[in-house]
Amino acid sequence: MEGGVVRNSIVVLVASGLLATGCVSREKYVGATNLVEQQDKVIKEQRESQAAKDRELAAARDQLRINQAELNRAVSSEKSLRSANEQLMAKVNDWDAKFGKLPTGTEIVATDSGYEFRIEGEVLFDSGKAEVKSEGKKTLAEIAKRLQAVNDRIEVDGHTDNVPVKVTANEFPMGNLQLSGMRALHVADFLIKDGGIPAERLSYAGYGEFQPRESNATDEGRRKNRRVEIKVITTAEH
Repeated sequence: MEGGVVRNSIVVLVASGLLATGCVSREKYVGATNLVEQQDKVIKEQRESQAAKDRELAAARDQLRINQAELNRAVSSEKSLRSANEQLMAKVNDWDAKFGKLPTGTEIVATDSGYEFRIEGEVLFDSGKAEVKSEGKKTLAEIAKRLQAVNDRIEVDGHTDNVPVKVTANEFPMGNLQLSGMRALHVADFLIKDGGIPAERLSYAGYGEFQPRESNATDEGRRKNRRVEIKVITTAEH
């Protein structure tokens, strides 16, 4: 604003001198000072507008850097997951050659912490029950063979859909959360007692309906949500 102040002063001095010598009327003097004020106002508004644009540009650049960092992390994560999938498939092929393919209703999936055996609930349990049925024990026995071939930590997680427990409501007063925990416990117990997995490698947890894979709005979604996940933790941080 120093330029504006100087310009103001010059115009005022000149206008004052002219007014004093009688060369201009008071109206012209007032008009000249008003013109300077208007010009200064325009300059101020332009500067404020430019400052706002500069701030917007800086914010856009910051957001761009954030987006780029997130993209880099996503690409890195995708590469890591792809590598994990490739390693897992090689391991699965070795297992298939040695033990045969897993039973229907079971799949192996790569995860951020390693991989997991994902088993449909109907394969392991009758509706509302926590005890592993005969078909389920056969499936768990096949999985145990593969778990014996590694030395990593294992976590057994039980999951349900959001349909309230009805048939065995008295047995599980806390509903799906309690049911899922007991199912995970029975699976872990089988892996230890019948599958030959050391107890110190195992832990279990029940999550009820609170970690769904799909929407519970459809029969298919609820079927996928009723499951047990046997997680093998291979990453160093775990």
